[in-house]
Amino acid sequence: MKNKPLVLDSSPLIYLVKVGLSWVFEELDEVYIVSEVKKEVVDTGKSGGFSDAFIVEDLIKRSVLKVKCPSDNEFISKLSAISELHTADVKTLALAREIKGIAIIDEEIGRNIGKMLGIEVMGSAYMLFRMMMKGRLDKVQTRGIIDGMISEGWWCSAECYAKILKLIDEF
Repeated sequence: MKNKPLVLDSSPLIYLVKVGLSWVFEELDEVYIVSEVKKEVVDTGKSGGFSDAFIVEDLIKRSVLKVKCPSDNEFISKLSAISELHTADVKTLALAREIKGIAIIDEEIGRNIGKMLGIEVMGSAYMLFRMMMKGRLDKVQTRGIIDGMISEGWWCSAECYAKILKLIDEF
């Protein structure tokens, strides 16, 4: 059975690449980003000299990551009225809804709004668990990756961190 397509927001893309996991995207069926995410990660990242921006640009050039824009302007307009959501979050949720995919968003507000609207939403840890299920990462590696992402600036609450570690241990 084919997995649902994934639509990544900026944070999961940045931090997975920062800890050397760009290969993860090559192992998935369909991975999309919206043009606003490309602009944040690649264009702004390159001008700031961030090496992950060049890696993401290469993934786009090789069509590992596909840039796609949502077309439901009415839905985008409604979501844009929520001041806590950035444009990239809005369009990531809209595209995930449109293609019946999973939005990969780390910010709690984006995940909560997506869930309220019936959009399947997960965070960065979901990507790691997918790789654990495929046998590409083990428990020790996954725990180290989570800690590495935090060292790079990825943020999750203490409660979220505890849940992630518990899930890793139970795997």
